[in-house]
Amino acid sequence: MTSRTYTLEEVDRQIRALPSDLPTLAPAARAGAAGAARTLGDARHLTLLGSGDSLYAAQAALPVFVAGGVGAQAMSATEFLRRATRARPDELTAVVGISASGGNPSVLAAVAAARRSGRPTVAVTGTPAGALASACDAAVVVDPGPSAPAPGIRTYQASLLALLHLAHAVAGTDGPAELDAVAEAQRRSTALARAAAPAVARLLAPTPVVHVVAEASVLPTARFLGAKLSETAGVPALVAELEDWWHVHRFGHQARHSVLFLIPPGPDRDAALECARRTAARRPLVVVADAADGEALALGAATVPLTGAVPEALRPLADSVVAGPVAMALARELGRLPFAYQ
Repeated sequence: MTSRTYTLEEVDRQIRALPSDLPTLAPAARAGAAGAARTLGDARHLTLLGSGDSLYAAQAALPVFVAGGVGAQAMSATEFLRRATRARPDELTAVVGISASGGNPSVLAAVAAARRSGRPTVAVTGTPAGALASACDAAVVVDPGPSAPAPGIRTYQASLLALLHLAHAVAGTDGPAELDAVAEAQRRSTALARAAAPAVARLLAPTPVVHVVAEASVLPTARFLGAKLSETAGVPALVAELEDWWHVHRFGHQARHSVLFLIPPGPDRDAALECARRTAARRPLVVVADAADGEALALGAATVPLTGAVPEALRPLADSVVAGPVAMALARELGRLPFAYQ
């Protein structure tokens, strides 16, 4: 058993802090990213490394790197370590290690391997004095401040914000300019999620494994949501892309149990809606969708509305706020505390 004390009150505190964290942390993210870009120089290919929330943040930020003309990929630190023994030094130009605590052993080992092969390294971390910042050529330090032990909520947002700024800095473009709109969307979506979460929790509570289904571009946010369900409420969560759900995982899922569909606005919304419609013919759904998307919300036995006009590149910051309220309500419904099984 761990000696750390986890509470739902701390989860709630972190959820409440997210909108105010955005403008507070943006200057550090911008300055750190600019410094890191100078260190990287002409490097135009980046490998983003992390584990858990850090990896999900890398996956969520990846389209912004690509849109800026930066060759980038995201992978787990352990996968990189396996590949590093076989790759020529010029195959992966620079490495970005991501760890909010700065102490993830696999990320530290991956960064060390990258440096041995002559690759530039950048740390994305919340701990300025941590081992990761010291081990890299440059660091983007975005520290949301002290908190009691809890599933990563503020730290996930801090890492994602740092990576979005790094993507712009390396591409030589202006950083995210609409964070005030994102913060307002977070406030409104969080309020709606809090109101909806008890009904969602009652629907999900009997489900032994919660399936979270989303189209490919939204999978990082879906993975973050699944992680918070597991960490906060002790519920196994399986995240599946639309085709994987329909062609594989639904056959191992009892029809009386509910499925959670993430259907935010975006270019692939219609594909997610069609899959949700087919699924709803046999199973109860929890639907997370835009508050104005009546067609999607009508499919849900319980719904979590998202609200606020946010640029597509910043949607992960806005959409991820629903994870905390839903996970917290499910923990209360089941009478559990975060990381209770550990």
